[in-house]
Amino acid sequence: MSTLIRGVIRDGDVIWVCGFSMAVGKEMPFKIEARSVLEGHRLAWEKRLKQVELECDNALLASIFVGSYWKVRVRHVPIAHNKVADHMTKCVNSGFMSLIVFDEPPLSIQELLLADCNSSSR
Repeated sequence: MSTLIRGVIRDGDVIWVCGFSMAVGKEMPFKIEARSVLEGHRLAWEKRLKQVELECDNALLASIFVGSYWKVRVRHVPIAHNKVADHMTKCVNSGFMSLIVFDEPPLSIQELLLADCNSSSR
């Protein structure tokens, strides 16, 4: 059985840049979360994003990135409030071990994105 990692990259106005999903082997939770954060940062780097806000439910893992070369702001987000990223796990087959990048948000996630944009503009 594999575990799914996922993430969403958005700009400063909370607009979708890209999302990703990937099945990984059965590992310890910290290693799985680290892989997800690393894949997200790799994608941000490829897209030449220099200022990154990392939303993570693991404070120890998030603190590792504070000393990096990027301007990184870390914000703890409880897993229950990360509905958009959580939904990304439903957008990939758990047997597919390669990283899948979504340049456009899947249709099934658009209502969640709109709700996030509306709540962040308040």
